[in-house]
Amino acid sequence: MEKKPVAFPFCLQERHHRLKLVATRENAMKLEGGCYCGAVRYVAEGEPMMKAQCHCRECQYITGGSPNVFLAMPPDGFKYTKGAPKQFTRNDLEKPVTREFCGECGTHVVTRPQRPLVVIKVGTLDEPAQIMPQIAIYTIDKQPFHHVPEGMPAFERLPRRQGAASVSISIARTGPAALQRLTISRRYS
Repeated sequence: MEKKPVAFPFCLQERHHRLKLVATRENAMKLEGGCYCGAVRYVAEGEPMMKAQCHCRECQYITGGSPNVFLAMPPDGFKYTKGAPKQFTRNDLEKPVTREFCGECGTHVVTRPQRPLVVIKVGTLDEPAQIMPQIAIYTIDKQPFHHVPEGMPAFERLPRRQGAASVSISIARTGPAALQRLTISRRYS
C-alpha cells in the first residue's frame, strides 16, 4: 500500500497591498498575473494540474528559443480581469492550440489546448518564483543550451497517463518559501 504525502497549505503572501498566492487545505491556489505592459490581467484559481518546462519546437518559437515554463490550471477557475487578449490558432495542424497574447506588447499569456485546461506562462505571474516546474517534457526537441535540473523527471514526449507508470511529486512547505520536504513516488498499474 502506497503512503500519500501530507500536503500543507502554502503561505499567504502580500506584496504592494495585493494578495498574490493563496492555498487552501485542498491545495487550491489563487494566482494573479498579466502581460508586460499591464493591458491584460488575469486571475487563476484551482489546483494546478501540471507544473512543467516544455522543450518542444512550438514552445521554442513562442519563447524565442528557451523552454516554456508553464502551469496547467482548470479552465473554470481562469478569467481575465482587465483587457482582452488577441488569439492565434494555426489552421494547418491536426490538433491546434489557441494562443492568447496581449495585442499591445505581444506577451504570450496562456495557451488553450483542445482539452479542459488553461496553460499559463509562469513568466506572466505576478510572483513567478512561487511556481517550480516538476517535470520536463518534449525533451526530444531539447536544444544543447537548454537546462533540465538534476533530479527533475524528464520525458521525451508527455508522461504516460493512468494505467502505466505515474509519477507523483508533492512539496510540503512551512514558513515563507522554506522547502521542508520533497516527495517523489512512483506507482505502477
